[in-house]
Amino acid sequence: MKFVFKLLSLAIVWNSPLYLQAQDGMSLLEIRGKHQTKIISQTPIEEDYPEPPKDSGLKLVKYKTDLGDMLAYITPPPKEGEKVPAVIWLTGGFPVASPGSFVWEQTTLENEQTCRVYRYSGLAMMFPTVRGSIKENPGKSEHFYGEVNDVIKAYDYVASLPYVDKQRIYLGGHSTGGTLALLVAESTDKFAGVISLGPVAKDYGKDYATHEWNDTERKLRHPILYLDSIKTPTYIIEGVHGNSSAIEQMKKVNKNPKVKLITVKSADHFNCIHPVNSLFTEAILNSKNGKLDIKRELIEKSYLTARKRQLEVKDLKALTQARTDGTDFHQEQTLLYYFYASTKTDLTAIKSRLQKAGFNHFISKKQSDENGEYVLICVERKLNLLDLQQVFGTSAVCQSIADESKIYYDEWLINK
Repeated sequence: MKFVFKLLSLAIVWNSPLYLQAQDGMSLLEIRGKHQTKIISQTPIEEDYPEPPKDSGLKLVKYKTDLGDMLAYITPPPKEGEKVPAVIWLTGGFPVASPGSFVWEQTTLENEQTCRVYRYSGLAMMFPTVRGSIKENPGKSEHFYGEVNDVIKAYDYVASLPYVDKQRIYLGGHSTGGTLALLVAESTDKFAGVISLGPVAKDYGKDYATHEWNDTERKLRHPILYLDSIKTPTYIIEGVHGNSSAIEQMKKVNKNPKVKLITVKSADHFNCIHPVNSLFTEAILNSKNGKLDIKRELIEKSYLTARKRQLEVKDLKALTQARTDGTDFHQEQTLLYYFYASTKTDLTAIKSRLQKAGFNHFISKKQSDENGEYVLICVERKLNLLDLQQVFGTSAVCQSIADESKIYYDEWLINK
């Protein structure tokens, strides 16, 4: 069994005492005024931008910005000829908004960054690139500054499409894409709604900056300072096991009723993407006037429902493999359940919980892979594999214990 240790958050939060106040009643674009950011470093990008295959449901286009044409992936017009809502999605990582082949490749729902639920549901969808994010684009990466202007220009492009309902154009993004989406929400009221998944409250630290490192430059990139300037419904969402500290920081200062800050119980930085996007897809399709009003409880329910399905799919795959291996399903089998953590201390807390849940024969040992050392704990239980509810229920208990203890539950195998 190969195990790749799971990263719970791509966001790197800069815990600086710097906390600069924004000017009340002004958008971020107005506050930036005539400031000219000074870029002092730039990592050149050598990879060519991939052309999407014909069966991907996406095509490559160019949209106009102040610096020149930028590339983007976009869905083709609907066959029916009716006007449809649109979602502009900003991908995460560094550089921000640099979607590639991963947006059409197969992936798991536990880290579903293709956001295909939008376009599969008939919505128009655009993955824009921004300055400095790919080799073909003009300009340099400004680390969440001029990129805001590019995204606003992406809106103008989408709004010009004859098949798009201009009253229902939404913006979303994950991780660094969520941070950029939030800064855009603080700069314009053009969008009908904004979904920011897993952003930071301040910045990503000096090591990631391409600009001069001073108070003025940093202040203009801190989303937490401009929440009051948001005029469109904006949902800032993260799993409790992800970059939730940023959400808590923003909750303490937010007084804007347009801004909803939501921490999803039991979720992490990645596995809440698909449930949240599925919920927003449904809300966008059902909203005739473009307005969204989604409660925290509904988002948590959507996550828990999706999580249950993901676990059951994993169980069914394991059962299929067991059948392929010739396992006798008419006899009880001993199943081994695997948990992982960074240190042995992290696993101590779950031992008593697992014992109370009826697991036994604990095995704990250090292991390592290409991502470094980790600690594994393995427990066992006898199950009737023909009883699906028993199989599903046991995995659900394992996942619940892992979530509560903030460690990683991987899978089960048959003890041979």
